[in-house]
Formats: sequence, structure tokens, C-alpha cells
Amino acid sequence: MGTDSRLQSLFPRDKLPKLPYTVSYYILVAQHFFLLLSVSVESFDTVQCKTLDQKAMSVNQSLKFL
Repeated sequence: MGTDSRLQSLFPRDKLPKLPYTVSYYILVAQHFFLLLSVSVESFDTVQCKTLDQKAMSVNQSLKFL
């Protein structure tokens, strides 16, 4: 039950009404992974970082239509 309250604070019901909290939790983990990946890649290739940012934005846009 404690994880449910933490997930509810991370994901208010009005933001992601159709997604279960476990799925939205994994989405959060994936977003953090992409963020860390883009930050580590940035030191090598900023163009690759920009493409990763665009991919993350497209993922966020597709989630809004769910």
C-alpha cells in the first residue's frame, strides 16, 4: 500500500487517468534512463543527445494520446 501512495504523489489521477500506476512508474524509470543516457552521450556527441531528446519528446507526445 505504501508504494501506491508514493505513485499517486508522482502521478496525479488527472494527469494519467488511463494508465495504471505500475505502468506509469516504469515510464518514469524509462524517462530517467533516457535522461541519464542523453547526459552521458552529450560529452561525446551533442547531436546524438539532441536525437535522444527528440525521441523522448515523441514518447511523451504519444503518451498524451493514450
